[in-house]
Amino acid sequence: MLKQKNYVKNIVFVIAAIVQSAILSSCAKADIPPSFEEDTAKLDVPVLLSEPIPEAEVHDYTRFEKQREAYLNALDAYSAGKYAEVESILVNDLSDYPLAVNIEYLMLKRPGADMNQIRKFINSGQHDVLSARLKSYYIQKFDNNADYKGVLSVSPSIPQSEDLKCLWLKAQYKTGNRHNAVAFLKNKFTHAEPLNAGCMGLASVLVATGAMTEADIYSRVYEAYWTRNKQGIYQTAARMLHKSKAYSEPLKLMSKYYANPAGYAAIPVTQKTAATAVFRRYGRVEPRGALKDFQSFISKYHPSEKDIRDIKKAIIISLLFERDDLPMDFIDSELPSLGNEDMFKQRIRLAIWNRDYIALNKYLNRLPAETLKEDNYRYWRAVALENLGREEEARAIMKELAGVRSFYGYLAADKVGAPYVINEVAVPSVNIRQRAGFIEKYPAYLRFTEYEFLGDRKGLRTEWKELMNQATVDDARYIAKTEAERGYYDLALWESIYKKDWDVLSLRFPVTYREIYSTQSDAQKVSLTFMYGITRQESMMNPKAKSPVGAMGLMQIMPETAKIVSRKHGVGYSKPVDLLKPEVNVVLGTAYLKDLLSDFGGNRIFTSAGYNAGPRRAVRWQSSDGVCRDLATYVENIPFNETRNYVQKVVLYDYMYQHLLGVQNPVFIYDSEKENCY
Repeated sequence: MLKQKNYVKNIVFVIAAIVQSAILSSCAKADIPPSFEEDTAKLDVPVLLSEPIPEAEVHDYTRFEKQREAYLNALDAYSAGKYAEVESILVNDLSDYPLAVNIEYLMLKRPGADMNQIRKFINSGQHDVLSARLKSYYIQKFDNNADYKGVLSVSPSIPQSEDLKCLWLKAQYKTGNRHNAVAFLKNKFTHAEPLNAGCMGLASVLVATGAMTEADIYSRVYEAYWTRNKQGIYQTAARMLHKSKAYSEPLKLMSKYYANPAGYAAIPVTQKTAATAVFRRYGRVEPRGALKDFQSFISKYHPSEKDIRDIKKAIIISLLFERDDLPMDFIDSELPSLGNEDMFKQRIRLAIWNRDYIALNKYLNRLPAETLKEDNYRYWRAVALENLGREEEARAIMKELAGVRSFYGYLAADKVGAPYVINEVAVPSVNIRQRAGFIEKYPAYLRFTEYEFLGDRKGLRTEWKELMNQATVDDARYIAKTEAERGYYDLALWESIYKKDWDVLSLRFPVTYREIYSTQSDAQKVSLTFMYGITRQESMMNPKAKSPVGAMGLMQIMPETAKIVSRKHGVGYSKPVDLLKPEVNVVLGTAYLKDLLSDFGGNRIFTSAGYNAGPRRAVRWQSSDGVCRDLATYVENIPFNETRNYVQKVVLYDYMYQHLLGVQNPVFIYDSEKENCY
C-alpha cells in the first residue's frame, strides 16, 4: 500500500479508466466461470426486492486523478517520517478524496499524535474497521509503555477482542480497580484454560502483587497435569513455582511420574498432593488400570471427596472414548452426578455406537434444551424413539428435520422419502448504473473501487469488511453478487458470514478457477464437486490462505505433503510458496485426494475424515468388532469436533456444488457409501 507511487506515475489514467469500465461491462476475468443464473433460473427460487436498487451515472475513474497522485505522495512521505508534509497534503490536496481517511488513520499512529484527536476518530463512527484497529494499536502501545491510564482513555469499556481483554483488565488493576481483573483471570487460570500473551502478562502482575497465590498457580498445574493435551500449560505453570518451598517436592514427583503414572504407589504417603495428581493422570492415561487400583489408592493416601470425584471423572472421560468391554455399571452409576455436557455428549455417542437406544434416549434428556435443537440430536432422538417402538413420534421429528438444509437434515429426508430442500435465494445481477448507485450510497464501496484501481489488496479487504458492516442485507447481496461476477469470489463469500445470510448459495459456494479444477478432475478422475466441497471447507476459496500450522493455498496443502505427493505423481513442485499458486496447489491437492479416495474405495466419508485428520485416524475410527455400522454412526462417533463437523460440511457442500453446477440427478450419499460397513 505504501509503495505504489511509481506505478501510478507511469500509468495513463484515462486509458486505465476505459479499461476499468470495460471490466465493469464485460465482467471479464480469466478465472470467472459461467454465471450460476443459467442453472438457478430453472428453479423455483425467491428473489428478494424489498427496496429499489439505486442508480447513478457510471463511476468516473478519472475523477480523482490528481488526488490519487497526492495520496501516494502522502504515503511515501509517511513512510519517510515526513509528517508535516503528509499533513500539508492531507489538508490541501485530499479534502474530498475517499482514501483521505486512511491518511488520517496513519497520522493518528505517528509519534506524538494528539490524544483528543485519537479518541475522536475512534468514537466518530467514520470508519468502524480503522477505529477498531486504532484502538487496538493504542491499547497495546500504552500497555507496552506501562501507561495504564492511556489504555483506559482509548477504551473506557472492556474490548471484545480476546487479545485485548487482559491488557485492559491489567490497566484497570494497575489503576486501582482490581476485582474484575482478579476474578476474570483466576477463573481462566485455575481451570487451565489457554492464555494469550496479554493474559499471561496479567497473570505475572497478579502473582507479583500477591493477588494470585501459589495455591492458585498449583491449581493450574493440577488441572493441566492430568490431561492428554495440556502438557505445555502444565510445564509453564510449574515453572512459575520453581522457587516454591511448599510445592517443590510435589512438583518433582509429578514430573518424575508424568510419563508413567501407573508407578504412583512409589510416592510416599506423606506426599498426598503429588500422589493424587499422579493418580488422576493415571485415570486419564490408563483408565482400566486406575479403576482396578482405585480402592487401594484410597486406602493408602486417603484423598479428599473432591479428589475422589476428580479421579472418577478422569477415569470416566477416558473410558467414554473407548469402545470394547467397558465397565458400563461404573460409568452409568457415576456419570449422572459427575458429568457435564461434554461428557453426556460422549456418552450419547457411545450409546449410538452400541445401539443402546434406552441409554441414548436417557442421556439425550441430560442435554440443555438449546443443545437438543441441534440437527444431530434431533436426528438421534428420532432414531432412539423409532427403535423404542415410538414410530409416530420418530417420524414426526424426521419429517420436520427433513426441511433443513444440512447433513442430518438430508439424512432425515432419506428416512422419510422427502426431497432435499435447497431454500435458495437468487439475487439478480445489477447493471453498471446500479453498481454506481451503490458506490454513491456507501462510502466504503467508493473506497473499495479506489483501492482496486490502485491494486491494493489489503485496502480492498479492509473496505469490504466496512462495506458489509454498513450495507443492508439486500444491498450486501447485490453488491456481493456484482463483485463475485467481477472475480472477487473470496470476498463475496464473506457476505453470508458478515450478514448471517445463508441462503444465497451462489455467493456461499463460488466456482473459482474452473478451468484448473475441471482439467484436474478429468485428468485424475476425481469428482469436480467433491474437489470444490473440500476446497470450500479448507480455504474458503482463498488461494492465499495460510493456516496456523502451515497449510497453504486453496486445498490447504502442507509443504511436507506436497513433497511426498509431487515425488509420487511426478508433479512439479520446488518450494512452499508455490502452493499459493492455484495451478500448482490444485494439481497436488487433487492428486492427494485421489490417493485417499483410492485407499478408501471411493468413499467420501472416510476420505474427507482422512484429509482433515489423517488417513490412519480415519481407519482407526472404523468398527473393529465385526459389527456393520452405518455412516451416520461413524460420523457422529468421530472423536474430534473439528473433523466431525468437517466431514458433514464437505459432503453437504459437494451436493451444493452439484446443484449449482447443474448436475443431472445430484446425489447426496452414493449407494456404495450407504452400503459400506463403517
